[in-house]
Amino acid sequence: EDSHIPLKGLEIGEIGPKYGYGVKDNGYLIFKDFKIPRSALLSKYTTITKDGEVSTDKDNKMAYRVMLTMRSNLLKYAWQGVLKSIIIAGRYTNFRSQFKSLPFSSKERKIIQYETTKDHLVSYLSFLHERGVRRYERVQRALRSARIPHLLKPRHHAR
Repeated sequence: EDSHIPLKGLEIGEIGPKYGYGVKDNGYLIFKDFKIPRSALLSKYTTITKDGEVSTDKDNKMAYRVMLTMRSNLLKYAWQGVLKSIIIAGRYTNFRSQFKSLPFSSKERKIIQYETTKDHLVSYLSFLHERGVRRYERVQRALRSARIPHLLKPRHHAR
């Protein structure tokens, strides 16, 4: 129907913003005694028999590798977002002047000339470089060289 009211047995809700995906809507869908035809299931890697038995057709290693890649990309893009913020803050503090704090001067000082401001910006910048970029590069190297067999063992997967 055109009413967009959920069918009986469906519960739909809004989760809110998610870190790393702030521009996307996040929600949930709960099925309560709601039957879906097996032909309508998206079952590329998992199938459900008529008796309700669940089986996986493919190896979960590839799905886990894709998940690791996506998470390392989250690190990359989160780092880039924070770096942009620090660049904006640096530019702002370089051009914005306030307070006549120097004796015998009528000029206001630029915000970047205050030691605490400079210390904060430089420390954030160095922290981001050390923790963000290096961690992302380490995960990417491990993924490219396939040196993650310990992560792909069955004990790391939910059954």
